[in-house]
Amino acid sequence: MGHLALVMVHAVAAVSALVFGMLGIRARGLLRAHTIALAVMVIALAALIAAGWPQETVLVRVAYVGLAMITAAMVVQGALAERDATAGRERRMVGRVGLNVVILTTGLLAVAASQAGSGVVGIVAVVAATPLVGLYLLRQVRTEAAH
Repeated sequence: MGHLALVMVHAVAAVSALVFGMLGIRARGLLRAHTIALAVMVIALAALIAAGWPQETVLVRVAYVGLAMITAAMVVQGALAERDATAGRERRMVGRVGLNVVILTTGLLAVAASQAGSGVVGIVAVVAATPLVGLYLLRQVRTEAAH
């Protein structure tokens, strides 16, 4: 599979995981789709990393390893959220899926900032601000779920 095709698979899977995650908080049947989309996203990311590995600097390789670890952890969180939903642990499920949604949103906005030519400062601002706003909103949803 070519580079552009892998990028497209990764991007479509990421957006799908985001949508299924947001909807899955209310419609539990979509949690499995969220987890599957995350798994597809990770597989495409791993293929992209492997394909470009020989050309990358050590710093970029370290960043890729960190990104791969985060995305793998997201798949685990998705699977655990499914289990929590089945067991009636609403607040835990919302926390797990919500964290995935925050991470996905951060990544998508960072890519958008990069493509818009905002430079390092713009990307860092997005990567710093998005989780703060997202975690605040997640806290509101979790509080709502507890009642």
